[in-house]
Amino acid sequence: MLLLMTLDGADFSTYDDWGREHSVAGWSLVGPRSGPSVVSARPQRGMLAVGFRLGAAAPFLGISAAAVRDAVMPMREIWGRDGAARCERVLDARTPEAKLAALEQVLVEQLAHATEPDPGDRGCRRTPPTAVCGRQFGTTAKPFIRRFEQQVGMTPKRFSRVRVVDQFGTSP
Repeated sequence: MLLLMTLDGADFSTYDDWGREHSVAGWSLVGPRSGPSVVSARPQRGMLAVGFRLGAAAPFLGISAAAVRDAVMPMREIWGRDGAARCERVLDARTPEAKLAALEQVLVEQLAHATEPDPGDRGCRRTPPTAVCGRQFGTTAKPFIRRFEQQVGMTPKRFSRVRVVDQFGTSP
């Protein structure tokens, strides 16, 4: 997942699989993707971006990954009025470095409202069968898959495939 914010607060564009352009609010969350995505910051001079590992964004953002899978959602829809005030705090900072520090502070403050992570979110990093992972966390395969998808934004099988593609794309 990726939190994007233009340095001047202006909207930016994303492009879908068919090359159609979509205008997106300048303070938005890009959910976990099962395919490629293109973000254009052409009209802006810069952007802040915070990348979250799969499954790690919920405590910072207060939304499950499943709710924003394959979507771009304005933060005002996620955080409501508080989101607008937080955005203004970041935009009021004068330099890109100060904006990044303000964004970091906003995310740290959000952690105060976070709930404890689900213990089922840890382990099973080598992608064994879901029944094995389920047993490891005291449940069967179907509840494990549901919990995994809620936290990570995709099923374990899709997550495994995305990881393979990511690893392939980053190998030397």
